[in-house]
Amino acid sequence: MSSDRENRVSFYTLALFVHSGLRWVILALAVLMIVRSFAAWRQRRAWHALDERLHVALVGLLDLQMLIGLVTYALLSPFVRAFWSDIAIAMKQSGLRFYGIEHVVAMVAAVAVLHIGRKRSMQSPNDAVRHRRVWTTTLAALAIIVLSIPWPGLPYGRPLFRGL
Repeated sequence: MSSDRENRVSFYTLALFVHSGLRWVILALAVLMIVRSFAAWRQRRAWHALDERLHVALVGLLDLQMLIGLVTYALLSPFVRAFWSDIAIAMKQSGLRFYGIEHVVAMVAAVAVLHIGRKRSMQSPNDAVRHRRVWTTTLAALAIIVLSIPWPGLPYGRPLFRGL
């Protein structure tokens, strides 16, 4: 029979594996959306069904990523637990500060930017404006995301690809 701590560790490992792998899908989809929407905006192309599917997929996958991240944050992460156990000391340590505050705040901001962009794009008066709104908000969200990933080489960095 496994202990509660062992289950938490295995769920934490699984959550990090999924969270890390899903990041690449989201990054690729965001880049694709940025390229498509920029080209379509400049060419004054109509908003196609594929544009809609890609945009919905990007928002949906980012929501799933956020859900996994919030569960990891609230229930599983030993870094977050250490951060909240002594905030004054944790704020002086880059790794604890990053996982305790910086990463989660930035990613919530990126999700908010993408959702605002989705809503505003749906209210656009024409397709050119819709493509431009999708381009600007997806680019802004992607910039926040890229700046908030714990890239290898940073003091609190994580591997590019995780194994189980």
